[in-house]
Amino acid sequence: DRSDLMDQLTRSEEDKQTLTKSLFEAEYEAERLRTIEDKLRSVLRTMAALHTMSLSRRSVGRIIIEAVERSVDPQTKECNIIKFLATLQQSSSEMERLGTESLINLALSADRSDLMDQLTRSEEDKQTLTKSFFEAEYEAERLRTIEETEVCAPNYGCITHY
Repeated sequence: DRSDLMDQLTRSEEDKQTLTKSLFEAEYEAERLRTIEDKLRSVLRTMAALHTMSLSRRSVGRIIIEAVERSVDPQTKECNIIKFLATLQQSSSEMERLGTESLINLALSADRSDLMDQLTRSEEDKQTLTKSFFEAEYEAERLRTIEETEVCAPNYGCITHY
């Protein structure tokens, strides 16, 4: 009887250790999946922003291929999904930043009369140019607002920072 109880107790302890290990592995896998989901969500947001910039399929494909190439483990020849998503998000964010800079430069350097001449082209060109111009103007104004902020404190007045 005593040896049976000891065997049962030993099995219970082993079962407890097995369950604890399984729980730890499940929590680890859940965290890994949350990380992948967060990175994927971030990539999709950035890719949606790139879509509004009307990038060619070739450019988007190039971004994806480069992310795959940077994410392949040389020893196993397998793509690390977390590294892939991080690389893809970084590359697409860089493309988005460059596109935004182009719009800002367009707004800062464009002469309104030249832009109006260009708007007389086809209706599609009108919509594209108008959208680009106003987006660039908005971004330039937003950047100027950031640069020229006014800080007001009680009893000290307002200070403008440039």
